[in-house]
Amino acid sequence: MGVLIKTKGLVQGIGFRPFVYRIAVKHGLKGYVRNTGDGTVEIFVEGGDIESFLKELKNAPLSQIEKMDIREEKDRGYEDFVIEKSTGERKEKGAIVPPDIAICDECLREMYDRNNRRYRYFFITCTHCGPRYTIIRKLPYDRENTTMDEFAMCEDCEKEYKNPVDRRYHAQTVACGKCGPEIFLVKDNAIIEKGEEAIRQAAKENEQEHIVAIKGIGGFHLAVDAQSDKAVGRLREIYGRPFQPFAVMVRDIDSAKRIAHIDDLEKKLLTSFSRPIVVLRKKGEKLSRFVSPGLHTIGVMLPYTGLHYLLFDYLETDAIVMTSANHPGNPILKDEEEMNKIDADCFLIHNRKIYQRCDDSVVRVVNGKISFLRRSRGYVPLPLNVHINFERDIAALGPELDVTICLMTGDKAILSQYIGNTSKYDTLEYLKDCFQHLCRLFGVEPSMIACDLNPAFETSQLAREIAEEKGTEVIEVQHHFAHAASLIGEHGLDESICIAIDGYGYGLDGQAWGGEIIYAGRDFKRIGHIEYFPLIGGDRATYYPLRIVAGILGKKVEDWLIERRNSFPHGEKEIEVIMKQRGD
Repeated sequence: MGVLIKTKGLVQGIGFRPFVYRIAVKHGLKGYVRNTGDGTVEIFVEGGDIESFLKELKNAPLSQIEKMDIREEKDRGYEDFVIEKSTGERKEKGAIVPPDIAICDECLREMYDRNNRRYRYFFITCTHCGPRYTIIRKLPYDRENTTMDEFAMCEDCEKEYKNPVDRRYHAQTVACGKCGPEIFLVKDNAIIEKGEEAIRQAAKENEQEHIVAIKGIGGFHLAVDAQSDKAVGRLREIYGRPFQPFAVMVRDIDSAKRIAHIDDLEKKLLTSFSRPIVVLRKKGEKLSRFVSPGLHTIGVMLPYTGLHYLLFDYLETDAIVMTSANHPGNPILKDEEEMNKIDADCFLIHNRKIYQRCDDSVVRVVNGKISFLRRSRGYVPLPLNVHINFERDIAALGPELDVTICLMTGDKAILSQYIGNTSKYDTLEYLKDCFQHLCRLFGVEPSMIACDLNPAFETSQLAREIAEEKGTEVIEVQHHFAHAASLIGEHGLDESICIAIDGYGYGLDGQAWGGEIIYAGRDFKRIGHIEYFPLIGGDRATYYPLRIVAGILGKKVEDWLIERRNSFPHGEKEIEVIMKQRGD
């Protein structure tokens, strides 16, 4: 008697099929394992010790098996156990697609082994690590469906790929210095170095206080010496980020401990396969005062690719600023074609294409619990399980700023990577592309589109366009009601009284809301709010809060405002205009 097993969860792109092969052979089984187009893995086994096989199957490394359908079937007469060619068949929705995974310890050890053929190769990976989400075009997760399809394996890599006992057995990113991606240093629109010499020269440029743009897993970073006031200050000036804190990448965990206080959970996050930026409490002022000005915290991450480790081999400093290469509000840049939009002194690039751009994740430990400030690389597109089972697929497109897409299917919420400010054209196009990609990847067909109540938001207009094209329903949600809904959802409550102290939100009465007490349950009701007052200059008032004071108190504080005229871009003349707009 044979057994047909269908596993659902995180089972593609993490070495699950090679693991199944090894334990099947170990237990004397015959049959097959194969990926399917809906992200599941199908296994058939016969003969041997099936019971022990099933017990061991549940402990596959990196996998997250959510569901395992097991059905007895007649023997099929297999002579061996094999990994069969994947099928494009899609029977399930909401497949789990792997996130990008930081370089593993085994690959790191090989990269520094002089006798290993991947010695100091920047793109070393295996079934346990490397890019995943950012290179996948479609499922099933096979090389031809990723951006690695442009790199034909050499004879040695192909042997590893086909060897069942090798760690790179069916590793879709397998490559080496002979056949894999190459790295170059570009300056003044010309390649000046390639290979490891490019990395060495990039480090030298960094030491000279230059801005180096580095192409990574999900896009370009801008790197400067984190100890140099000159370099960090210049970076702020060029990119128009006067106060936004920069993240730093440090050489190792000991380097992190020299600049920040780190508890056990924070250390676990820093060294996890997700390798997020972790917001930590500063320990003195050992870095440039411009890295996180005026804050008691600093965002820190560890190297997560072979390239990062090799770069630090040539750097004298233990910390470099690593911030996304984009101007405020625009998406992180990812392609060589976009290099003209990046202000940098040189570019360290590789020739492996990025299919989905993806910023670094940012987390913080609050009261012993992990709080996401930005859920992106290393976590996306892993879904969140919710306590409601949705009968219809739903898409939520977010508001206007700090946008993230959410797809609801069954009992899963599939969140996109960080998108950004959709009032910018490039960011809106990024959102459209990401939405289509996620729907296609997970087999989701939304019959309902949720968007912000504000009709002027680009996301709201996009929702109506999609609804008209697809014949779906649009649900408009008041901005602060959405915040309240997220709170009761996060804490698993049926109802609650929520206080939403947020910025502007288009109100049900057409007024500008901001500061509500809300009843949240099956219905939502605004039961209290801050008294209405003129918001002089609209959004500009949020950047210059003295305008809000003027809007509330008017002529009563005119002299007081004049004493603070230097806080207004146009001084006393601006205050005069504000008072006229106030109507006093």
